[in-house]
Amino acid sequence: MGMLDEMKQDVTDSVVDAILDDKKTKEMLKVADPFIKPALKGLLKELGPDDNRLMLFLDNETGLLCFMKIKTANIKAFEIEGLTKEDIFTVDPEDIKKGDVTEVVKAIIKKVGVKFM
Repeated sequence: MGMLDEMKQDVTDSVVDAILDDKKTKEMLKVADPFIKPALKGLLKELGPDDNRLMLFLDNETGLLCFMKIKTANIKAFEIEGLTKEDIFTVDPEDIKKGDVTEVVKAIIKKVGVKFM
């Protein structure tokens, strides 16, 4: 990662922290919290270890964001070239199990949300 990329990441982290510390954001998270926790916990149960995989992609034809569940047993081949660490987005399931929705939201905003700013 170059110096410019590191500076951009620092600015992004500061902006996300400032947004999440805002009074209005905290109020919205309190409202969303009871809905987000069960949804994320249900998703974790649905995916389980090595039974199902969830693929997220943007369909170019419709412009819709798609979530596709794939049974691991049905995957016969899967090859991707040129994949880097920056291409992979992860959220720690332990944060979800603990109910730490703020950290999950922060991770999503840092990885996905800032691209829309």
